[in-house]
Amino acid sequence: MLSEHISELLTGEQSIEKIQSIVDRSSTCFFTTMLDIFPNDTRPMFAQTVDKQGRIWFISATDSQKNSDIAKDNRVMLTFQDESEHSYLAIYGHAKIYTDQATKHEHWTAFASSWFDNVDDPKLSVICVKPFNGRYWQTSHGKIVTMFKLAYSVILGEKVEDIGVDGVIKL
Repeated sequence: MLSEHISELLTGEQSIEKIQSIVDRSSTCFFTTMLDIFPNDTRPMFAQTVDKQGRIWFISATDSQKNSDIAKDNRVMLTFQDESEHSYLAIYGHAKIYTDQATKHEHWTAFASSWFDNVDDPKLSVICVKPFNGRYWQTSHGKIVTMFKLAYSVILGEKVEDIGVDGVIKL
């Protein structure tokens, strides 16, 4: 049996640090738009970076469905999973699309050249997601120690102590 886990409320700088730590290890997320419609429109996206304000930046095509969705309703949900550390992050935020050259140059990476000719490609846009709320879950000691603790608890029939932490992120 599992014992109760620790639950935290992170705000401000702590929230930003938590977002950065999970996104840095698991840059690909599910990017969901049209949150009022079921089923939603969800697709995998690669996060270019998380800035010092906790905003998450993506490269996208101006004619993509997600850009069209954001133009109608800028509320989005991002879900990240770092399986190596058993860390998970769900973020709700507001998305904004940028097409100016300065923003394109600031967020262009070699990875983006897989989809676009170059930074001056007219179909290139940059999406910034500004989180306002979220939730994360992660193990306290990483995957290997957690798996060992779970196996040990099954063998002995005891509760697992200190298996993980979850928390709410408010920005």
